[in-house]
Amino acid sequence: DIELLDACREEFHRRLKVYHSWKQKNKKKTEGKEDERAPESVLSNGERERERERERELGDEERFLKKLNDKLFYLEV
Repeated sequence: DIELLDACREEFHRRLKVYHSWKQKNKKKTEGKEDERAPESVLSNGERERERERERELGDEERFLKKLNDKLFYLEV
């Protein structure tokens, strides 16, 4: 239906204009951080959580010794 297609296109362009005006209005709040998609607090919290996860992984490693030809080998599971 051509009428519906035209109406959708008009609505899309209307919403795009609103988005661009909102983005321009809020640009001053994020000066110098245009590529940033999340607040600094969220990024730092995620980094701390990754560090904790790494610590847990290292702490949970189980090591076993295997004797082969009079030499000891560590096997990590």
